[in-house]
Amino acid sequence: MTGTEIASAHRRKRPRPVRLAPADLLGLGLLGIRTRQVRAALSALGISIGIATLIVVTGIPASSQRALMAELSALGTDMLRAQPIPDQDPPVLLPEESPAMARRIGPVTSVRVVANTHAGVHRSDRVDPGDFSGISVLATRPGLLKAVNGRLRSGRFLGSSTERLPTVVLGSVAASRLGIPQVTGNQQIFVGGHWFTVIGILRQTPLSPDLDRAVFVDWQTARDTLKFDGHPTVIYVKARESQVEAVRDVLPATVGYASWHDWPPVVPAAAVLSGVGGAVVIGVVAGVYPSVRAARLTPTEALATV
Repeated sequence: MTGTEIASAHRRKRPRPVRLAPADLLGLGLLGIRTRQVRAALSALGISIGIATLIVVTGIPASSQRALMAELSALGTDMLRAQPIPDQDPPVLLPEESPAMARRIGPVTSVRVVANTHAGVHRSDRVDPGDFSGISVLATRPGLLKAVNGRLRSGRFLGSSTERLPTVVLGSVAASRLGIPQVTGNQQIFVGGHWFTVIGILRQTPLSPDLDRAVFVDWQTARDTLKFDGHPTVIYVKARESQVEAVRDVLPATVGYASWHDWPPVVPAAAVLSGVGGAVVIGVVAGVYPSVRAARLTPTEALATV
């Protein structure tokens, strides 16, 4: 045979590749699982643990961030609180025009006030008049809840329909001390020598704990019934978040009229900022520490802790 014939015969004997059908490929792939079931189960378990670890490591910080942002939003990072220095002799009074002057500040979006009427509050007219139970009676107007991020637990808040009527809303602590867990429509309390009907109870307000120990009365009702003098005690100012610092700088001067009369208003914005900083630190620590600890675990150690 010539060289050409030998090469041609050799090519004819070379095996041709065979393509497996999809069903054959599936059967071949499942062969290892059928014959080595324990090994396949452990491999699947290891992959599942790896995926779960990844989800946990990425999910915890995301959850912490969302919780942190919700907490910061509840604290009211866009709010400032202005009030005179307490326990001054003679007492320091904010002028009645203070809220209107604060509203003239450009970035301010909302202004709400409360005022201490210095009235006594009791569960009934048969209680010792000297027992004030540590509860303050605050005059206010509709819209206060939105300004302080407050929420109702029961009933409703003061509004236009209750203006000049003897109705009150209780803070969470005040309601507990007065023995009124929820509004039923027929509870009354004795305020400043007059009967008032309870129409609402607030949830706890983390931003302003002093409001939890208060009984809220309509502003005009307080002037007519409780002989309230009309001077605000605390001014709650909400501003665009990007302009809070600027508003803080001009707010004392704007309530500018009090300073002219040597009335030193206090804006404790440092307390709000420190609270925000503390919440950020706690959120970071709560998210990073579990993540680092989980990342250091091997699959075997993770299984051992289950």
